[in-house]
Amino acid sequence: MKSQFIKISLLAGLGLGLWSSCKKDYSEITYTGGTAPVLTASVSDSIPLPLTDTTGNAVTFFWTNPNYMFSNGPS
Repeated sequence: MKSQFIKISLLAGLGLGLWSSCKKDYSEITYTGGTAPVLTASVSDSIPLPLTDTTGNAVTFFWTNPNYMFSNGPS
């Protein structure tokens, strides 16, 4: 039983050593800048909701492009 435990421990240690020694090739993408996005609405005070037009849009929201820049190019 003891020799079996030693063999399993040795194989697990060898497997862990081989797994951790692999060269990991990946490109790290980093954030380099951008502007804060701005959220605006088509209505500012109160939302008009007439009963005659139930299929229309009450509010339309707009989001500005934040122009995020990453090390591999713009997003």
